[in-house]
Amino acid sequence: SVLAAGGPLVVVALGPAADAAEGLARRGGTRWIALPGAGGPLDAEATLALLAPVVAELDPAVVLLGGSTIGGEVAARLAQRLGAGCATEVQDLAWQDGALRVERRTLGRFVATELLRSRPALATVRARRYSAPEPGGPGVPVERRDDRPPASRVRVLATHPRAHSSAAL
Repeated sequence: SVLAAGGPLVVVALGPAADAAEGLARRGGTRWIALPGAGGPLDAEATLALLAPVVAELDPAVVLLGGSTIGGEVAARLAQRLGAGCATEVQDLAWQDGALRVERRTLGRFVATELLRSRPALATVRARRYSAPEPGGPGVPVERRDDRPPASRVRVLATHPRAHSSAAL
């Protein structure tokens, strides 16, 4: 919300997170949009199909996504579509001279500072980097949309849990 600097802060809840939007809307934001999609987990292709039209409609200054594998893939694809700057695994964000200044760790130990001057600027933020604001008040009404992503071109054939070892390397 520091980035919003008094302007609108629109939160888009996708997939299963859309079901929790009403409770989450009590934590802040000026507008909430819930896009459940098909109701289950969304892959990067489906997430992009739901998110891209909303970004085009809103014309935001900044688009932030979670720093997950899917978040990084969606951010990169959306940035390519929009001809926008994109930074992943961001640790810190701030405005500087009309640009989004991002800091992120590179090569495991160095901190790189970059300025994203595009509109929108896209970034993925590491999980649990910031603490969630405490719920306050009734929140804002959640706008629920029935947009559906196109049928996925990806089909999961099987999943296998990762083997865990007790050996310390």
